[in-house]
Amino acid sequence: MSVITLSLISFSSKKQKERKCDKITITVDKKYQKYFIDEDDVLSIMTENKKKIIKGLSKQAINIKHLESLIKENKFVNDAKVSIDHVGNIEVSVTQNTPTARIFTKSRSFYIDQNGTELPLSNKYSARVPVIVSKYENVDKKIDFFASKEGESYLFLLNYIRKDEFWSKQISEVDINKKGELDFLMQIGKQRIEFGAPESVESKFFRLNVLVRKVLPSVGWNKYERVSLKYKDQIVCE
Repeated sequence: MSVITLSLISFSSKKQKERKCDKITITVDKKYQKYFIDEDDVLSIMTENKKKIIKGLSKQAINIKHLESLIKENKFVNDAKVSIDHVGNIEVSVTQNTPTARIFTKSRSFYIDQNGTELPLSNKYSARVPVIVSKYENVDKKIDFFASKEGESYLFLLNYIRKDEFWSKQISEVDINKKGELDFLMQIGKQRIEFGAPESVESKFFRLNVLVRKVLPSVGWNKYERVSLKYKDQIVCE
């Protein structure tokens, strides 16, 4: 009986190794209607632009860790899982990266994710995210500026806006000037909000909240052209 059992196990193991891939199933997470990368793109990555054939390979010949690494190298991909089922077919699950803002500089345009990593533009989809117009030289010249130590405070500010339901809808544009200071344009009113350096973020937004919810409704949304939050504990309106 022992000999028969061992023979069956050996036979079953051999048959498993000999099973070949007949099908590749790819699922791409499309939260919030984002389509930066689709199933055809993922398959192209796996086959290295159709240079390599995966279908027909045995389970033993398929390196799922290598396939995962290839997919994760794409900047539109946040995570990827590759597995092989009991009959030898490949199953792929991909989670897309989420853009936080779109940056426009003098020479280039790109998205950034919540970690400050640059994401290229896509011909498949234009994300509805805050627009950042920058004249600050370091943003233009330094790749992944927002993921760097210098860009840390800027990224904190952008994520602060993104996570706040009210401000994410009210702030239509963020401008970074040559000195690295920030101005906001709002959906309501014609005033330009001088935010200054990306510091004391909570305090400045507290004052901006007072302005938007209490002052402007009383005096009129177009009363002022310039509002400054740059000075500690003050709101300067002109």
